[in-house]
Amino acid sequence: MMPQETAYVAVDVSKASLEIGCYGERRTWRAANAASGWAKLIGWLGRLGRPAVVGVEPSGGYERGVVEALLRAGIEVRWCDPARVRAMARALGAPAKTDAIDVGVIGAFLAHAGGRPARLDPERDALKAALAARRAAQDSAQRLEAQAAALPQGPAREALAAVAQTARQAARELTRQALELVRASARLRAVSQRLQTAPGVGPLVAAELLAQMPELGCVSAKAIAKLAGLAPFVRQSGAWTGRALLLRRATTSATGALSRRHRLAARQARSPPGL
Repeated sequence: MMPQETAYVAVDVSKASLEIGCYGERRTWRAANAASGWAKLIGWLGRLGRPAVVGVEPSGGYERGVVEALLRAGIEVRWCDPARVRAMARALGAPAKTDAIDVGVIGAFLAHAGGRPARLDPERDALKAALAARRAAQDSAQRLEAQAAALPQGPAREALAAVAQTARQAARELTRQALELVRASARLRAVSQRLQTAPGVGPLVAAELLAQMPELGCVSAKAIAKLAGLAPFVRQSGAWTGRALLLRRATTSATGALSRRHRLAARQARSPPGL
């Protein structure tokens, strides 16, 4: 009996709806981005009669419910990186940007690049939420402080400064909560301790890495370096070999923090003693 061909199913997520289609097929269909729509999608996947892999492009959190429902139903889900999906669209010469076209591009990316496996991980999700709220509180505090500094002395300036102080306090509390989540999990704590053996990585950067890079501990060191934007880009053509460069910009708060500390640690390692 011949093995069944895998169906690469792309889901383009918006706040209210899901646009769904199989790679290689022109037809797409729509379901509500709600429990009823998720159940309809799961039922449709079951009727395909062949193994299916679902590709989803992160969409500001609107994808969380459908991804969790699919994983709980035992369906394989892969994250499709938005920047790489857009690059795929340019390479394919996509004539426009519509939901149906996006489904085709996501499907092509899923079939050819594979994407990153999505997993159910409540501990990591809680840590990621705490750190996201922390960053939002910090951003709000910085914005309010700048606005307050631009005002003349008086009640308005004091009011904005007070709100900024509240945001700063919230950020500190969220930092404490995030670090406590790591300490409370034997699994996360063990990886955090290993991460902190690297130069420039402390508890908070380790927590960001744990939240943003679920591949830690599951793939090779070279793969992690590539995900973090720290893998060198080798330039070679014929007999010519150029200098390898770090070309990819970090795309998350975790990899951004790691990149800054990596550069700092490298400069410190090159500096003469006493400088």
